[in-house]
Amino acid sequence: MSTLQCTNPNCQELIRLPEGAIQVICPVCNTWHFPEPSESAEKQNGYQNGLPDNNYMPPPSSSEYQIPPLVGVPENGEMIPPPVEEPIKEERQNDFPISGACGYLIGLDGKQFSLKEGKNIIGRRSGDVIINDMTVSRRHCVVEVSPKATGRGWDYLIYDIGQIDDIASTNGVFISGRSMRLQNYERIPIRNESSIKLGNVLLMLKVPTA
Repeated sequence: MSTLQCTNPNCQELIRLPEGAIQVICPVCNTWHFPEPSESAEKQNGYQNGLPDNNYMPPPSSSEYQIPPLVGVPENGEMIPPPVEEPIKEERQNDFPISGACGYLIGLDGKQFSLKEGKNIIGRRSGDVIINDMTVSRRHCVVEVSPKATGRGWDYLIYDIGQIDDIASTNGVFISGRSMRLQNYERIPIRNESSIKLGNVLLMLKVPTA
């Protein structure tokens, strides 16, 4: 490893010069030095000991590079526009068509059960709305739908199946705003977004929109 004397007249420290270094700093006075190109630098430029190196190959000029064509660009130079994607239509789960149903019961999994005018029996095995859950009785409750007196929209009543059958539901009917199950003699009005709990199943009433 060669050395270089510091050019600071007040220092003149001998600095160890690593091979190929293009700049060094004096460890005593922190003066920067820029030595002449080293032997390794000469080799990089095609010289060895001041003479041309026959094994040195200069880098190719820019004209020798072959630039690959751009993928997707035709030879005539016209750009192909990207395909136009149709916007995704978002489904509004809160709005339902008024035709064909008088209302909907929506489960936590998003499953929809349509209601008809009149009595809608809800149960696990029998009825108009079948819910396959072991905590729901075979026939559990009734949601009764009738036209409003104004002629626009619907009124909804819910009651336990015990009102029309001999036996009430096993796990009962619970609605939002009440901590006790519905009694066999009760017919409770429900409205849009009322929650209904049948065993472990939670449903929500959605009133259809025009």
